[in-house]
Amino acid sequence: PGSVAAGAGGNAASAVRPSATSTAASVDYPQGIRPANSRLQLNLNVFGLSYHTDRAGTRDRHLDNELNVGLGLNYEFHNDALGVATLQTGFFKDSGRNWTKIAGAGYQYKLGERWRLGADLLAIHSPTYNNGRGFIAPIPRVTYDFGPVKVNLVYVPRYQDYNRFAVFGLYFSTPLGAW
Repeated sequence: PGSVAAGAGGNAASAVRPSATSTAASVDYPQGIRPANSRLQLNLNVFGLSYHTDRAGTRDRHLDNELNVGLGLNYEFHNDALGVATLQTGFFKDSGRNWTKIAGAGYQYKLGERWRLGADLLAIHSPTYNNGRGFIAPIPRVTYDFGPVKVNLVYVPRYQDYNRFAVFGLYFSTPLGAW
């Protein structure tokens, strides 16, 4: 008889590698973890919308732009049963109506088939934030994956001069292709 790790056939390799008649979805991988997706996934980010929690404060300081148009690219370099690791870059019109440039890396844990929760560590540069000096910040992100489109929700807390007003942001991602 085979061990638990080896599966019913007594061969550890057969528990990890699909047979010619099975599909990847029906394979029992050790501890439910399947190998990383070997295809490289590139996504187009279409920015978005924002909502400021301090409505009066942002209006008084002319930081109330909530239509944050812009584009970016998101590259998924690791995708397995536990989560997704990404690199991204982009630009958008921020709350102060200035162009913000971002670049960084992120990781999101998968919570079921469609939900992801994690954060991005982004380098951010805009005249609106941190008195115009670039900085690095962790940005929490929740994603719901509809398949052809992902909806991303971010939260940027109020923090000293880096960001004077807390804001929620919403943007969309759509796959450009896999290689």
